[in-house]
Amino acid sequence: MLRQNKKIKGKIKDKLPLLWGATAAVVALGMIVHSVSMFHLFELTPDFANFYQATYLIAHGHLYPFDTVFPHNYPHYGFPFLKSHGEVFTWALAPLIWLSPSGVALLVAQDLAIAGSQLLAALCIHAILQKRGVVTEVITTLVFVFLNPWYYFAAFFDFHLEPFALLFLTALIFSYIDGKRYLAAVLAILVASTGDVPATYLVGVGLGLFLISPSKNRSALFFAAFGLSVFVFDSLFHLNEASSLLSRYGYLAGNKAPLNVGSLLVGVLSHPSIAFETLRGNAKYVAPFLGSGGVIGLLTPLGLAISAVVLMGPILVPNATFLQNYDSFQIIAIEPALAISGALVIAWTGKNRERLLAKVAEAALWLSVVSAVVITYPNLLSAKDFNATVTRGIATDLSRTLRKIPNTAEVIVANGVAGRFAARRLIYPIVSFQNIYVPIWSHTTYVVVSTQGISDPTAMQLRVISHFLLSESGSVRALINTPTVSVYEINSKSVGYYLRFPPTA
Repeated sequence: MLRQNKKIKGKIKDKLPLLWGATAAVVALGMIVHSVSMFHLFELTPDFANFYQATYLIAHGHLYPFDTVFPHNYPHYGFPFLKSHGEVFTWALAPLIWLSPSGVALLVAQDLAIAGSQLLAALCIHAILQKRGVVTEVITTLVFVFLNPWYYFAAFFDFHLEPFALLFLTALIFSYIDGKRYLAAVLAILVASTGDVPATYLVGVGLGLFLISPSKNRSALFFAAFGLSVFVFDSLFHLNEASSLLSRYGYLAGNKAPLNVGSLLVGVLSHPSIAFETLRGNAKYVAPFLGSGGVIGLLTPLGLAISAVVLMGPILVPNATFLQNYDSFQIIAIEPALAISGALVIAWTGKNRERLLAKVAEAALWLSVVSAVVITYPNLLSAKDFNATVTRGIATDLSRTLRKIPNTAEVIVANGVAGRFAARRLIYPIVSFQNIYVPIWSHTTYVVVSTQGISDPTAMQLRVISHFLLSESGSVRALINTPTVSVYEINSKSVGYYLRFPPTA
């Protein structure tokens, strides 16, 4: 009977990869449905517009696109997209615009990357826990991978390259553990191609894998050295213009420009108490990210190193600005690493002859499960908090407006609904229309203002803006003028001047 039970369990164990594949497919389908809904409701902000503009221009032959999206750079009004974060992987995504000119394929690709990361993490855990029970693997994989809310939060907010970095990073860890070192090296290059921030993930992974077995994993130091080199290169050649180092970390160096990695280090070493106060204030926001991936993973050098590196940047930004639900895409890299690291702990301790460590590991596993449920899962209740609440009626008006605007025209658009308007060379998303100068570079310019979305004008401010535009000159024509959406067409004989929006109460 005992032998028969083992045989049955063995068959179930062999079928688990199929279960994880099916689960990942269901997850991908669910995220795609959500993304398509988000797309049709115009719940896409400048983060999506940034990549949509770049891929659209690249797909149409502009191989060195200019980025006009980031509103916090006004009055600079843009820079070459490559200087945003050194995100060269964007060029590989440009063919998606040929398949889907509307840009929705970008969101679908992001969803597939996230589901793919989950599947790879699940398969890696399966490989590590081959000699452990079915229940242990199922609990580890379901709780720390497929029921981990941070994966889904990353898909709820616009489009970013971090999910692709996550896919490559998870594949790298799996490949290296599986002995496929050359494949891991190729994957490291792909991780770095997604930008300067994901390149730093390689430092944590490289150090973590090396410290697991310094004598056998010396080659892992290549990842750390390569990731650090890419980050330094991007900093030296100003391929991180969108990082806004001064506004985020300037306090560490006394808010003095020019600001770079060196001046930040000097500032932290000179006045460590300033950084410590920020760390202390933001510490409580870190627990959900660690708990969801499994705190048991912190018992390994890999889990500890990747967590330290990935969290270092966000935790030093005052007021936990980058530790909120909508910024999980910047921290998500720790989730598969922690889950895989937790599986390593369980596998290692299972080899202990006296079974004491195995019992301790099992207890740690259940403690991690409890922490995930109690600390992290409540965040699911606020999963929609950061989505722009755009009604279907307004989305219909915006869709009708978008169809009327030619791709050659310049568009000035409210920040919270800017995403889908970015298929053009000139788009200026506006966070606040108060007392701001916007350049007019096209003979035909459209101004799109909506009171629905993230950081958009109030109804009263919209009335002030509408009155201002209509009183400008006879060259302004109102296409839509409602209490919630206003669209204006500006026909200018001259270009190269600035339109100044008045201050509003």
